[in-house]
Amino acid sequence: MKRLWTLSVLAPFGLLILGATGCGRVSRFLNGPADEPAPVVVDSQTTAEGQASEAAELDAQAAAEAQELRTVGESQILSNALADIEITLSANWSRAELHDSAELEAADLERQLYLVVVAEQDETLSTLALEAIATRYRALLKDQMAAYESESPTNIDFIGDDYAEQYEVRGRVDNDTPVVYLHTTVLSAGTYYQVVAWTTPEQYEAYRSELQEITETFRNPES
Repeated sequence: MKRLWTLSVLAPFGLLILGATGCGRVSRFLNGPADEPAPVVVDSQTTAEGQASEAAELDAQAAAEAQELRTVGESQILSNALADIEITLSANWSRAELHDSAELEAADLERQLYLVVVAEQDETLSTLALEAIATRYRALLKDQMAAYESESPTNIDFIGDDYAEQYEVRGRVDNDTPVVYLHTTVLSAGTYYQVVAWTTPEQYEAYRSELQEITETFRNPES
């Protein structure tokens, strides 16, 4: 049952990650609906754009594979050297394979707790404030849920020295599977990060403090 629940809840977040890291989709979402696109003409510029897109995907894959989990005292630090980010987990967490595009990904399978960190750096986003970006990220998440129920802000304004905005997003996937996402948007050194933890409503009530404490350990050491 736990594995089935995991796969079910991962479905909408997988689409969120694609929306977050696909610059074209984010740009269209931020700028509103576009006119019907013109036919694509394959030329040197189009080919170059395709190669750049493929290179970006390979970079994202390399970053996702660059994770390292090391024990420090009674805690564990999950880091990604290529992305220059890290987060501190309690001893019962472990690395997980939740999505290819995540820079950090971890799970506590016994307690059904999951977490990913996704990075995005794009000139389109630099023109907007943190609040606007965070709102659009959450909208992408809600758009993929079978039934969106509610969202509520926490009292988090900073993660370390970086500005952040954090919300609890509640709803259902597959129409009958309830889920709570703790969604945090962090702006650090010109890059936007989504730090997202999720679980069942029952588990969230039991482990809300732990998920928030873990989120607050997120750092970009180079910032």
